[in-house]
Amino acid sequence: MRAAEIDRALVLRLQIDEETSLRGFMLTGDRSFLLPFRRARARLPSAFATLERRLQRLASPLVSVVHEQRALNERWITSVALPIVARRNRADRHALELQGKRQIDRFRELSTLTSAAVNRLADAADREASLDLHRILIGSGVLGVVLALALVFYAGVQMRLSRALSTQADEYERLRRIAAALQESFLVEPLPDVPNLSFDALYAPAVEQARVGGDWYGVFALPDGRVFFSMGDVAGHGVAAAVLMTRVRQTILSMALHERDPSVILTRANEVLRLRTETLVTALCGFIVPQTREISYASAGHPPPLLVTPEGGSVYLPKGGAPLGITIDPAARTFTRRASAGCVLVLYTDGITEFDRDVVRGEQRLRAVAETVTKEGGDRPAEAIVRRTLSGVEQRDDIAVLVVRFLRDASALLAEERTSETA
Repeated sequence: MRAAEIDRALVLRLQIDEETSLRGFMLTGDRSFLLPFRRARARLPSAFATLERRLQRLASPLVSVVHEQRALNERWITSVALPIVARRNRADRHALELQGKRQIDRFRELSTLTSAAVNRLADAADREASLDLHRILIGSGVLGVVLALALVFYAGVQMRLSRALSTQADEYERLRRIAAALQESFLVEPLPDVPNLSFDALYAPAVEQARVGGDWYGVFALPDGRVFFSMGDVAGHGVAAAVLMTRVRQTILSMALHERDPSVILTRANEVLRLRTETLVTALCGFIVPQTREISYASAGHPPPLLVTPEGGSVYLPKGGAPLGITIDPAARTFTRRASAGCVLVLYTDGITEFDRDVVRGEQRLRAVAETVTKEGGDRPAEAIVRRTLSGVEQRDDIAVLVVRFLRDASALLAEERTSETA
């Protein structure tokens, strides 16, 4: 049964290798990303066969579940992966990605089902073994004494194990508090007071009790009058993600003090990240010149910025580049856009657009909410955007939102205030 669980985990890992490799190819267009995809494809048939044999020996109905997983993998390969590999920039690529996501989600659910069933079989076997041991003890007093001694030894081992687990739990809690303190010290930093600009931000962890995660935002007024902003998402949750988040965030900020090109900043940060870890990180950073309202930014696999116009419309700005940590060169590109007075720039992590696993619908919903919130005004637009976009739906991932408002000049603002007071 334990061997069956190992084989199940291997099948799941190979499917994930195929998916991750294909995703890297879709993001970058670099066909070298397809090497893990081809290796996994070569190994999956034998891995499926081995798992099926294991389950057949156990006389388990789970063999049919594995058959369904095999069929799902074949459909994913035929209907999603191979068409994208053949032509990456096809018109129906996004529809294929959504179709593939649903198939992979179902694959994961079946894998979880198999794991739970195998564990139940193992527990049942353990209980049966315990009953057999009890019957032997009843028939043999000598063995009873031996068992009693064994139980005493086992109790001692359990006590030592319990103390070790308690020590580990205390250490984890200590690290969690440190990570939470680090994250809070960054995320509660006061947003800068800059003429012609207004900032608002919100961070919402996926697990409220943990209060730590891998998302971040940052805004800093530089000595030359420019404003530097950054936002990112480290894969995973909890202490490890929070610790890595603080490292990446500080690295990007340090680079911004010496580099003026956002794409160079992300490229340098990628070099530092690859020296120390293999974790995937999406990031976006850039500069704003308050006097001219010029925005220059670069993205590394991060969701596109949303610019809401004073007229009530909105547009997703261009994006590009691969996530940090997966390739030597993320191919980040710097984009420049000049905002008009009254525009609102919304930066966010994917937790707010992928909460129901439909990215297209999530982006459309965020766009509509941002337009409404901008039209209504208010002191906390970031909070309003998150609350209305989720609208009671269960939050599945960490969320960070940063809102930048490009104010009208002082005379126009004074006129608006006087009009409001008269009304």
